[in-house]
Amino acid sequence: MVTRDEADLVERAVRSAQPFVDETVLLDVGSGDAALERFAQLDVRVVDGRWSEDAARCRNAALDAADADWNLVLDPEEWLAEGAEGLRSLTDGPDQVGLVEVRRAPGGVHEADHPRHLSPRLLPRGVRFEGAYREEPVFDLPVVRTDLVVASDDTETGRWRADRSRNEAILLQALAVRPGDPTLLTQLADEMRLTGRYSEAAEYYTTAMTGVAATEESRHAMVIGALECYTKAGLLRDAVALMDEQGAAWQHSPDFTFLLGDLFFEMMLTTPDLGQELAPLVETAWRRCLELGERPDLAGAVHGRGSFLAAQNLYVLYLVLGRNDEAEEWAARASTMRIPASSVGRLLG
Repeated sequence: MVTRDEADLVERAVRSAQPFVDETVLLDVGSGDAALERFAQLDVRVVDGRWSEDAARCRNAALDAADADWNLVLDPEEWLAEGAEGLRSLTDGPDQVGLVEVRRAPGGVHEADHPRHLSPRLLPRGVRFEGAYREEPVFDLPVVRTDLVVASDDTETGRWRADRSRNEAILLQALAVRPGDPTLLTQLADEMRLTGRYSEAAEYYTTAMTGVAATEESRHAMVIGALECYTKAGLLRDAVALMDEQGAAWQHSPDFTFLLGDLFFEMMLTTPDLGQELAPLVETAWRRCLELGERPDLAGAVHGRGSFLAAQNLYVLYLVLGRNDEAEEWAARASTMRIPASSVGRLLG
């Protein structure tokens, strides 16, 4: 865990995991004395770290400090809610990455209808993160879904990234001078998205859209930003409304289509009774991404949504549906589609 103050949250996270792990390592990147005193009362190893704008660097420093065969990665605002007993069954020499279910739990209570997603959090030795702001573990290993459920407060994630607030303050000052400026609104939405404040980000993206013509290239970034954030915030009705409003204009966009798949997949997880109806929609969306291919000319496009990220998500879909043979086929396809020379994979876009 990477920490920076928030002692109450850190204690909750630590106590939820300690009965099931051999050691807890906190990489501290600037907590005050009061928080450090609280950490000292926990049975943890606190490692002094240096805050960096490169989030992956902080994550990797924590992994280096752990020096373990298996690593469970948590943020301070998270805690183990279900399935933790299975951690004790992990063996030495791991050769796979474990997916856990992450549920947002406003007010500290997680329920079946709260947003959830699958995330690679059980990492074997050697797996590292990449990405300065949207850090992700990179690997070329099989992926398995575990029974572990991680609950998360529906508040700002990654609080240890606190220095990013300076960028937000500058943008708010600029908006005071140029209210309604779509470029500034989009930049502010980007900042909020990167710190996990998805509902606020979605509002700013949506407001930014009203200030640009439907034909402007910049509108694509606003639309896909809003769709992603509505989905991640659990505002699924807003996401569906945006899909209905913007779908005809972006049928050629692999990013928009990719995020439709994400939306249907989120709905499938949160409403299991509709799984049989929603699964084909998820499958169709991500297969359509592969037909469209990459579109780097579209503003805000994310590389991979028209290729290996879509293939990897099909792998996860078939894994969830229990269609293991098809899952393995798509895992192999995703591996051949990856462009980076390092030949490592990213799970979920």
